[in-house]
Amino acid sequence: MDDNSNPSPDNNAPPQSPTGGPPPSQTPPPANQPQTDPIELAKKLGEAEAKLEILQNYQNQVDPILVTLHSDSELTQKVLDVHNKRLGITPSPTSTDGGVPPIPPPPSSTELDNRNAHIANIVKDFYTETGIDKMDEEAKKTINGVIMNQLRDILDPMGNKTDAQIFQDVSLTKLPKFLKDAHFLATKDDQIKAAEERGRQNLAQEQVGVLGSFSSSSIEPQSITLTTKEREIIAKAGWDEAKYLENKKKLAATTPPS
Repeated sequence: MDDNSNPSPDNNAPPQSPTGGPPPSQTPPPANQPQTDPIELAKKLGEAEAKLEILQNYQNQVDPILVTLHSDSELTQKVLDVHNKRLGITPSPTSTDGGVPPIPPPPSSTELDNRNAHIANIVKDFYTETGIDKMDEEAKKTINGVIMNQLRDILDPMGNKTDAQIFQDVSLTKLPKFLKDAHFLATKDDQIKAAEERGRQNLAQEQVGVLGSFSSSSIEPQSITLTTKEREIIAKAGWDEAKYLENKKKLAATTPPS
């Protein structure tokens, strides 16, 4: 046998494929390939599942309402009208026959004057009821600004209207209530402080009235107790009932006979 017919393999020769052809090309992995963090991946998956569950619950609650709305065309239109009015949206007018219905004429100058006069009377009555009409001009200007801010939040939460548009669009039968609500929100902190001060004054007057009726010769301090009215006022003022009773007894003991 010829030794040249079976040459020794060359260790440096590239490996051959099983078919005898050149080996398939191999693409080296890209350098600096970021490794996926399984913990971070699991965290994101959990957050996505939680959001999906919230959306599904929301859909389960909202879908029946939408079905009810769409089942009644009149109800759907009412909801759209209220929604558009709240957001200040004027939808494009259309009609069922494909035509465009006529745009209603704007109110006449007489109608506007009558409405503005009505609004002025409502505001005047509101000023009288709340005492704003008795304030000086600077205080009146300040309270008007605060009340108007609250009124905007109530009647135009999206901030799409001017003050004039707010007053022109509001129902005049509901305007007095809206003004009262705005005034309450604008002055609630002052009203709370005033109520607390009235409670303190009532308690002081109650205390003076009770102590003024004491006679050291007829009432022993040990027999003195708190009245129901005193207990109510003490509770509202947040005072210590035991200390108040102790002071009441001391004052009674030092009060000269009448």
